[in-house]
Amino acid sequence: MDIQDIRDRVLARRFILTNHAVDECDHEGLIADDLVSCVMSGEIIDSDFDVSHWIEYLIEGRLWTRQTIRVKAAVDDRDVLGFITVYSMGGRRYSSVY
Repeated sequence: MDIQDIRDRVLARRFILTNHAVDECDHEGLIADDLVSCVMSGEIIDSDFDVSHWIEYLIEGRLWTRQTIRVKAAVDDRDVLGFITVYSMGGRRYSSVY
């Protein structure tokens, strides 16, 4: 799987956010659209098998504020992309604007 395969799932709205990803978005001041922006602007920087034998992808991309974030995602048995978590790479979402 490459970044275009992941983007295709996002464009088809075949993705979900785990509870952990929602909690991390709340903590970082991000919204689901920010995860989409990360995938659409980003690239896969790492991949690894998780405990359920799915391949997890670490994607680094930028928001419209030019802030860099990373998302970890995997495709499940139903061919749905699941956002597992998100990492902010510096400050809150609007910190570079105000």
